[in-house]
Amino acid sequence: MINSSQMINGLWMGIVLIVIDAMSGFAVVLTYRFPQPTAPLKMKQPRWLAVAGAAMIAFSFLLYFAK
Repeated sequence: MINSSQMINGLWMGIVLIVIDAMSGFAVVLTYRFPQPTAPLKMKQPRWLAVAGAAMIAFSFLLYFAK
């Protein structure tokens, strides 16, 4: 069981992970939309960040409401 401030902290950490994943996806789009004259960079998208963020949010809610 956690209190409301800990639940909000888990919520914010999950949102930050999802936003980082979205920003990395946006960087890949920009890289391929405006190709460089040299060889293109192969950027791997870390989809596990969004999954970890969603899991953190769900786990925070689960622990908060498990009173």
